[in-house]
Amino acid sequence: MATPQVVEQKFFLRWVNFMLFPNFQILDLGDLMDGYLLLRLTELFLGTEEADSRAKPYFEKEMSKTTTSATLGRTTQSRQARREEAQQRKTEWATANIAAVFENCEKLKVDSLSTIPLEDILEGKKAAISNLLYLIAYAIHLKEMHIQGVTGEIAVLQWVREISMGLVPNGVKSFGSFQDGTALCLLSVFPEKDPDEIFIKKINKFTSIERCTFAIRQLTDKGIPAVCDPPDLSMGLLPARCIKIYIGMVYAVYNKYSLKLLPSIKEQRDHEIRKEERKKELREKRNKEKEQQRNKKQEEIRKRIAAQGAAAQQQAQQQQQVQQQPVQPIQSSSNSNSDPTVTPFTTHT
Repeated sequence: MATPQVVEQKFFLRWVNFMLFPNFQILDLGDLMDGYLLLRLTELFLGTEEADSRAKPYFEKEMSKTTTSATLGRTTQSRQARREEAQQRKTEWATANIAAVFENCEKLKVDSLSTIPLEDILEGKKAAISNLLYLIAYAIHLKEMHIQGVTGEIAVLQWVREISMGLVPNGVKSFGSFQDGTALCLLSVFPEKDPDEIFIKKINKFTSIERCTFAIRQLTDKGIPAVCDPPDLSMGLLPARCIKIYIGMVYAVYNKYSLKLLPSIKEQRDHEIRKEERKKELREKRNKEKEQQRNKKQEEIRKRIAAQGAAAQQQAQQQQQVQQQPVQPIQSSSNSNSDPTVTPFTTHT
């Protein structure tokens, strides 16, 4: 069964693969233990991955050959000793890479680096690597955001609250509020569509997994990588800090639309007034449509009653005409002999 730790590691695995695509792809966070790809990642964010890169791939055969002539001349040296020497060189190479990663992280203004032991990364502990990736992602996607005096994740939360406009049940109090999928659906259709109560009623007919699936699919079409799975998000397995990074990526992509993310108090008040006016217009439009439908039904009923009355009146007139017609008497056979024009029939015996 998936745990929050496993889901978090899967999240950052996809995040790293997205950032390093198409040059490098990894299958497990343990592949970052030698520091080579971590160094490439930090150099990518610093813009120095092409020029004067310190990240050099390690080739065990070449490193094992770069020994001193004295070492090569020793015929008594066992294969195990040479293997240990190559492993030591590889460890030194990985240590130098991790040290360079920490230097680049300081340039990126990554906080709390002292909480991550370098030895844990060299040993391939996924929890330590995941923590380091979170700190790097936070510095890239959230830390440098400054919007009208609000910084970091608070600015992103206020941006989401402005878009949701109170349409999300219980409000967007924290990044854990995205597990329901409603707020994420609002972000997925924004800014092409202005969310309203009708849209909320439509998406509330679906389950949280269906809402998360719809939102992530829409955001993926807009260029935001699907670094999280809908079931993990809806079931609460995705940690809040992963949701934080994902929403930060959404904000970064939407920022190219030059949106006014955090309006002033007056603009917020004007927005509320426009919102109420829009609701009033929508309510009047619905009432007008209902009244038109009601009048149409009443008109159809009147026409039906009038048609039935006309048909009944016509039938009554026909019956009255039939009753008023005189009855013709039926002539008997004896009267036929009295007619002079008729020649009597004579029977001859």
